[in-house]
Amino acid sequence: MSDKKIFTLPNALSALRLILLPPILKFYRNPATRTWAAVLLVISCLSDAIDGWVARRFNAISELGKALDPFADKLTQVVLLLCLMTPYPQTIVLLAVTFLRELVVGALNLRYYRRYGKVAGAKWAGKLSAVVLDVTLVVLFFFSRLPEKAVWWLILLCSGLSLFAAVWYCVYFRRVDREQE
Repeated sequence: MSDKKIFTLPNALSALRLILLPPILKFYRNPATRTWAAVLLVISCLSDAIDGWVARRFNAISELGKALDPFADKLTQVVLLLCLMTPYPQTIVLLAVTFLRELVVGALNLRYYRRYGKVAGAKWAGKLSAVVLDVTLVVLFFFSRLPEKAVWWLILLCSGLSLFAAVWYCVYFRRVDREQE
């Protein structure tokens, strides 16, 4: 399938995840509708898993999809962090570290795109960091009464992996630039 293809099932699934974010945030804020927020989050997570599989299985990978999927992932993480600030105010630390990492990695990816005309795509360090963050956010989302010490350990683990991923991407992009010279 052409890299220029826009209307693909994986891209539609990524767009669905973006559409689900406002209702998730709205429903989570009201304890009476929190179950609906959880249902929509499960749908979002399933569509995230399916879009990557469909893209690879049916050769529906596109440059738009390589940018849209991680954008939807990051925005989902931000929305979950915003939801979690009420039961876990200390998640502000995780939001700040996540924002810093995304700023660094986003700038590096933009530079890469301008230089080489393609999206670099996620690498193992970023995927590891994202998976641990996603699992942590889902745990915190579904269990709003965890002990404070456990929450801090999860925040430290996610923050450490996030900072590691940012440094790893800096080294990776530097190596790519050296190889292209």
